[in-house]
Amino acid sequence: MSIKLKPQHIFLLLASIFGLLWVLLVPPFQSADEFAHFYRAYEISERNLVTENIDGQIGNYLPSAIRDFEAAVGGGTITRNYENKASIDILKDAAKIHVTPGENDFFLFPSSAVYHPIVYLPQAIGIKIGSLLDTNLLVTFYLGRFFNLFAYIAMTYFAIKLIPKLKYTLLLLSIMPMTLNQAASLSADALTNGALFLFFAYLMYLIFNIEIKHINRKQVFILLVLTCLVAASKNAYFLFCLLVVLLPKEKTKGFKQYITYVSAIIASGLLVVISWMIVLKYIHVTFPIDPKAQLLTVFQHPFQFTEKLINTFVEFDYLYIQFVGVFGWGETSVHYLSGIIFLCLLTVSVIIEMKNTDHPLNDIKRGFILFAASILTVIIIASTLYLTWTQEAGNVIYGIQGRYFIPVSIIFLYSIYLLTPLIKRIRQQYVYSILIIVVLLLSLQKIVHRFWPV
Repeated sequence: MSIKLKPQHIFLLLASIFGLLWVLLVPPFQSADEFAHFYRAYEISERNLVTENIDGQIGNYLPSAIRDFEAAVGGGTITRNYENKASIDILKDAAKIHVTPGENDFFLFPSSAVYHPIVYLPQAIGIKIGSLLDTNLLVTFYLGRFFNLFAYIAMTYFAIKLIPKLKYTLLLLSIMPMTLNQAASLSADALTNGALFLFFAYLMYLIFNIEIKHINRKQVFILLVLTCLVAASKNAYFLFCLLVVLLPKEKTKGFKQYITYVSAIIASGLLVVISWMIVLKYIHVTFPIDPKAQLLTVFQHPFQFTEKLINTFVEFDYLYIQFVGVFGWGETSVHYLSGIIFLCLLTVSVIIEMKNTDHPLNDIKRGFILFAASILTVIIIASTLYLTWTQEAGNVIYGIQGRYFIPVSIIFLYSIYLLTPLIKRIRQQYVYSILIIVVLLLSLQKIVHRFWPV
């Protein structure tokens, strides 16, 4: 008798096996910004939810042994250096380092101080358990990674289980090398991705599950909690919280209850965002460049900014490899073949779902809203990086990472699925012709820029 695994079971199996391998085989601090993530998580484990600002320095006092631990594992020497490798002997030496109570140093970590403490809760729990058990810092570090991975797997498992359609699409996104790499590190992206997956899946579950005739208070409360998690992750993703307006009025007791539910959910998410912005203003977190000056540049040269925005996604082809998977501090990418395979699988998974599918008009409207929300979020992410990250001379926006668009992708692809009836009406020859012309025009642009002074 053959055993048929459901998508969520495939995810649970693969994420558990390869996630644990990632946790153990990636040396400490060899995931992007893991130094800063460790400091922030350690700070929170000591019940310091807000980072200090001491004489303009954003950071906090942490055990001095952390510096010895960093040096022992070669944290700074392995980063972006292919010649330096980790070894069992190095880890054995690092395992001898314990925290000495009362011996602290000041650590700077302004980049992770801006994150809401809730996105570091799993890591902080792991680190706290290590501290209570008086383990060495190596074990404490790995406990932080393990709990981060566990939280991600738990949230994503239920997301795949609940989402009505595109289960395999979500499976692919959630098990993608880049997604798994972040989940198996101390990065805040683990909870961010898991929370967004679960929020969107639960929202679609409430909307499209025909067995749910009326949305009860328990379901509203769960959606409210998930909305707050999304709001706490990154401000650029807050737009997704507004998608609760897609809840069908027919599943409430009337327009008044619908407005009450939707308003309460959005207000809760907004409260999380505003309250944390007030906290950040209090500790005076600054950015590498002045956002106000950059914003003024956008207003003065809107067409130049628009050109940069478009070119970022047209010319910065490495962005798509980053989306599928980069390791270390972004210097080691998956094979290009792996990137092509995953992007093709994502496309095929949506096409398979679209086959023999029809939706009522309301679903098509929801598709347009999801499409608009995903595209607008992409623009917000790119614009935020332009305003807050140092921009070098060039025709693209610097600071953007492909991983930022992983949570956006499931919403974008779900919108394409809901728009199936409209897409099916488009004649096949027109689609082929347009796509071929686009590719040829982009190729022509490359030729002109390569061989002629422009």
